[in-house]
Amino acid sequence: MSRRDIELKVTLIVKDSFSAAHFIKGHRKCGRTHGHTYNVSVEFEGELPWAHNMLIDFSRLGGFLEYAVKPLDHQLLNEILPFSPTAELLARHIFNRIMEKIEHDGIKKVWVKQVTVWETEKYGASYGGEEE
Repeated sequence: MSRRDIELKVTLIVKDSFSAAHFIKGHRKCGRTHGHTYNVSVEFEGELPWAHNMLIDFSRLGGFLEYAVKPLDHQLLNEILPFSPTAELLARHIFNRIMEKIEHDGIKKVWVKQVTVWETEKYGASYGGEEE
């Protein structure tokens, strides 16, 4: 194997935010409707062939994230999602939406490694998909 054949595993990170309201049914404090400016970061992973200097353009990755979060922006999440909109389940939802878009677009060189959704500066949740 020559040095040109070696691939470098890389992680690319893209961030975005959206504002939305939600409530967590039965929760003492969060059971009342309230809002957050959610910050979302997505780690994309891929293997960079030795002869290349870029895996995929950041703007393309940003478009995948925007595709996932734009429908959530300025919504009451309980009304548009079929699950209780906790940070944990939002991270999984965004992960799945991005993967659907990547697959639909026929992108094979990059995949989602992890999605992190921050409700506040202190509290967030990450989802990294199923181990194969």
